[in-house]
Amino acid sequence: MAYKGLYKIKNLSKYKGNPAKVTYRSLWERKFMVYLDTNKDIVEWGSEEIMIPYVSPIDKKLHRYFPDFYLKTSS
Repeated sequence: MAYKGLYKIKNLSKYKGNPAKVTYRSLWERKFMVYLDTNKDIVEWGSEEIMIPYVSPIDKKLHRYFPDFYLKTSS
């Protein structure tokens, strides 16, 4: 069974990005979002909000990579 849906942010001040479009594509991602959203040591976080451009060595074209998560801790 596949798990997919929109995650409702509980701590809006911690999320960096558009809180209306936070999508999880697995149960693991959803559980990690709950952890990031509720853990007091996580200062800020985002899901697929950062774009990293790169040139592929295979086709020599510009592509974009969106990491699943980014987070900033208090320590």
